[in-house]
Amino acid sequence: MKKTVFLLGLVMVFFACNSKTDSSKENENVNEELKVQTIDEVVANTERNVGNTIFVKGLVTHTCEHSGRRCFIENDDESLSLRIDAGGDIKSFSKELAGSIIAVKGTLEENRLTNEYIDEYEAKVKAKEKEEDIEEGGEHCSAEISNIIKMRKWMKDNNKDYYPVYYITGESYEVVE
Repeated sequence: MKKTVFLLGLVMVFFACNSKTDSSKENENVNEELKVQTIDEVVANTERNVGNTIFVKGLVTHTCEHSGRRCFIENDDESLSLRIDAGGDIKSFSKELAGSIIAVKGTLEENRLTNEYIDEYEAKVKAKEKEEDIEEGGEHCSAEISNIIKMRKWMKDNNKDYYPVYYITGESYEVVE
């Protein structure tokens, strides 16, 4: 009987030690995944990271003037940008952040624009263009039409029936530089 209790105790200690090792490995993986990433790294792994908490660093190029509830950050060569929505501890983004590099902690989100949505959007843009009768040179509308063409090309090239728009719902941020 004593031998059985002793062996049972050893088995329990063995499993307890192994489960501690496994959880410490999980913590290491979490810490690795939560390192500050560049915008390029985030964009390269969007599908895998949607819904996950990430840290990203970038140059603030714009903050929304009226509410301050959004800002946009760019990568080093200005070829990629991400929208950051205020959430968590972030009440708003100050316009003084423009030109600063910030590190943001937040959840990567995806909004899928369907063909139907893009069709409706294009119809509105074209109707607006006719109403304005190109008084302003039509630059705003032509930029929107250009974006719609790019969305449709991406959908065709990637064999998708939607166009993904990725953004981050921020929890907190800090000015890095």
